[in-house]
Amino acid sequence: MLAHRQGALQPALKAYLEHLKSHPADAEASHTVAGVYLQLGDLASAQRYFARAASLVPGNADYQNDLGGMHLASGNLAAAERCFRKALELAPAYAQVWANLGQVLFRAGRSEEALHALREAVRLAPDFGDAHYNLGIVLRAVGALEQASIAFENALRIRPDLAMGHLMLGQVRLALERNEAAVASFRRALDLAPEYPDAKLGLATALVDTWQAEAAIPLLRELTSIPAHSTAAHLLLGRALEVAGRLEDAEATYRTLLKTHPDSAGAWYGLSSAKKFRENDTQDIAAMERLAACEGLDDAARSALHFSLGKAYDDCRRYDEAFRHYHLGNEIRRRTLTGSVPDLAALTDDIIGFFTRRYFDTHRDLGSDSDVPVFIVGMPRSGTTLTEQIISSHPAVHGAGELAYFARIAHGLHALLKTPERFPRCCAAIDRSNAGLLVDPYLQLLRWHSATAPRITDKMPTNYRYLGLIATLFPRATVIHCTRDAMDTCLSIYFQSFEKGHEYSYDLREIGETYNRYLRLMQHWDRVLPGRIYTSNYEELVASPGEKARALVAACGLPWDERCLAFHQQKRDVRTASIAQVRQPIYTRSAQRWRNYERHLRPLRETLGIE
Repeated sequence: MLAHRQGALQPALKAYLEHLKSHPADAEASHTVAGVYLQLGDLASAQRYFARAASLVPGNADYQNDLGGMHLASGNLAAAERCFRKALELAPAYAQVWANLGQVLFRAGRSEEALHALREAVRLAPDFGDAHYNLGIVLRAVGALEQASIAFENALRIRPDLAMGHLMLGQVRLALERNEAAVASFRRALDLAPEYPDAKLGLATALVDTWQAEAAIPLLRELTSIPAHSTAAHLLLGRALEVAGRLEDAEATYRTLLKTHPDSAGAWYGLSSAKKFRENDTQDIAAMERLAACEGLDDAARSALHFSLGKAYDDCRRYDEAFRHYHLGNEIRRRTLTGSVPDLAALTDDIIGFFTRRYFDTHRDLGSDSDVPVFIVGMPRSGTTLTEQIISSHPAVHGAGELAYFARIAHGLHALLKTPERFPRCCAAIDRSNAGLLVDPYLQLLRWHSATAPRITDKMPTNYRYLGLIATLFPRATVIHCTRDAMDTCLSIYFQSFEKGHEYSYDLREIGETYNRYLRLMQHWDRVLPGRIYTSNYEELVASPGEKARALVAACGLPWDERCLAFHQQKRDVRTASIAQVRQPIYTRSAQRWRNYERHLRPLRETLGIE
């Protein structure tokens, strides 16, 4: 024991084994020998002596737990579960055993049972950091991201230096679109584990998502040389370069990846975004056609290739071929939708029924007097990015891009306001005592993007659904509604492969129905919020940019600045489907684009009621 305490493991082991020759029934000595073998890395001998100790004293929960741990380490899940369950029969309140059992059940694919075991562990031992961490792992795996975030936060409260905890929390925050918080988590993970590649990749992803692409680029260049991360790093590097406006560098990055991975659908999709195809790009188009026809491609890859080919043929003005590929890509996306599709029809009816003039009369003066936010709303692909580029070129304005704040809080607003009614009806509970709970985090989010700008834009298009809540909380904010020809808007949506959400966007009739609901909702806002919303029409803006840009700036309460017409020279990041377009001066060629595809669009025209 003296040698063991001094770290002399071999002399200690020799002495222990001598002792066991004359005292073979000494269970504690066998248990100690198992521990020494474990320290020496001899797992087979360790397991043999843990088993010996457990057989000598089968009523000892510690021995059963340790033997179960050895079975878990060796991958014998059934034997590990037997040991842990026997230990719990002996000591039902043994938190460590519940936690170990949770790991076994999770690895065996029995997630619900694993959750029960890990919740029991943290109930019995609230300061058991590893149990909170493992609970977070399982919750994340089953898609309970909000709960996973809480579990990881609890683990880090107890073990603030747990690098993997910060990494996992960062990944969950990314999935929840809490990108600014994710940046902080990944930075902390790298403080604790500077060379951890997953943390670098996570940080780079979060930086791109928070309009800091230039800061992400050096991290990604490092990761491209690490084989296990090279492909993902190349794809994200290409995206970061696009966001930063470096389209030629982005194209070169995607081509570098294609040299070693010519079957990378992601690289082809990125390339199609970064460049404009010409008639002489026959090799690229032929390569994508061959790959799209290959058997064994998964649905995501095949869909991405069809969207890429649609873009290529559209660039080359081969419109029938372009539509065929866009249609195939959308069919795949529509067929493979997972999870529930939001009932936008019911939500629209609820919003219109709830946010009446009487509601606004009874909810006056509850929100912030800040005029910093500038909300740019409308259907996707209606000119919101162009509008933000023009406004954010003003020296008094910072463009924060698409912020998911209102969609996110609307989902959980009933819980925050402590009412059983869900959005929108839960908004009846907003009063002077709780409005700050909604206002302050949003203003902090804006100030995270710019600490000093007098105006900060939020161009999340679908905030049009939440204008009732926005008008309640920010009565002095500017709201700009972007409109565009209905057919052009809907066709552009159909041609865009959105990263997430927009489940309606894969079918022309569903796009038309969604457009009709959007139009109905905006007409409602104009009735109940008269004079609050400035409307900017895309076709008018591109036809008379000088006049209409001045009107946009004036709507924000700002004096005119000539830089607003040179928006394409801005160096700011742009995370949108319009990356290439906003790097060019205003052009009119997107107007009436739908006529190139007129013969394919009957379902859309019928839904929109257009002759």
